[in-house]
Amino acid sequence: MIQPANGDSGATSAQLRMQTRTIQIVVAALITGVVTFAGFLAVSGEFQKPPRGQTLSYVAVAFGALAAVLHVVVPAAIERTSLAKQGVGAGPEMLMGTLFTRTIVACAILEGAAFFSLVAFQTEHQLWVLGVTAVLLLLMIAQFPTATRIEHWLETRMMEQATDRR
Repeated sequence: MIQPANGDSGATSAQLRMQTRTIQIVVAALITGVVTFAGFLAVSGEFQKPPRGQTLSYVAVAFGALAAVLHVVVPAAIERTSLAKQGVGAGPEMLMGTLFTRTIVACAILEGAAFFSLVAFQTEHQLWVLGVTAVLLLLMIAQFPTATRIEHWLETRMMEQATDRR
């Protein structure tokens, strides 16, 4: 369990739980947006329409592949920059802000590409492009922050800081 510098573990634990819940709600909302739009396409009859063209679908594949790479690279760069600005000795509360930003950026990158692939499907009716959406959605779900993941991330960062102080 993460221990704050001032020893007030009860207040910090409650605050971390609240911040964890907030991150979970935001990520769930990003996932739900993609699922809702896909559901709308299903009930609006888009699956019954004949295919027409593939240009946007191919662009969606490229955009999805790029997003799959960027959802790792961009948040890592944000994390490095943020941790460098915070310096050694940042507490769990400050580190949570970094994790919050990192997680939302990663999911937002994936969400944008997933929406693009759904629009490509809506426009061209190529069923195979929904595979891109599914992969991006799975990557978003894999980013879902659990209390255990967050605690592990915080402990790792605090151990790195302790090592940097030496």
